[in-house]
Formats: sequence, structure tokens, C-alpha cells
Amino acid sequence: MAFNLEVAGGVVKSGRLAYFASEDKPTLARKALAAVWGTPLDGRSGEAAAAALAEDLRPMSSPQASAKMRLHLQRVLTRRALEIAAKRVGAAT
Repeated sequence: MAFNLEVAGGVVKSGRLAYFASEDKPTLARKALAAVWGTPLDGRSGEAAAAALAEDLRPMSSPQASAKMRLHLQRVLTRRALEIAAKRVGAAT
């Protein structure tokens, strides 16, 4: 996962959430970003984005991980990344 968020006054103004190794190509998570766009960057942000990931990603299964496991791991990474971002901008988590 890689991401870039523009946050002003603790609120997500724009950004991108990109996911790797779930599908055969990198994927932008537009629904996950929409779930946090215009909202305060806080503990609920990660949950909202993680919940929306199933609409963005269609993970593939492989000998290394099932599709279900890949989606789970991307959700975990999303929650953690947004939690860290909230702390860095000084927003309450």
C-alpha cells in the first residue's frame, strides 16, 4: 500500500490510496478514499476506508495467500496507515 493525503484542519481534502500485490496490477482505491474524503482524519477513518476496500479490490489467490487473506491484510495496512497519518497531522485518534 502507498498513499498520499492532503489534510487541512484535520479533515481529508484529497489524496490517493494505492494497493499492490492484491491484484495483477496496482489498484487505486477510489471507494476507500471516498469513504474518508471530507471527514476528520481520526480512528473512524481507517475503519471506513477498510470497510470500503471490498468494493475497490478483487484480490487474487495464489500459493502465498488466498484472496480473503490478501483483502484482510490490505484492510489491516489501511487502518494502520491512516492511524499513523492522523497522529502525524495532530488529529485525535
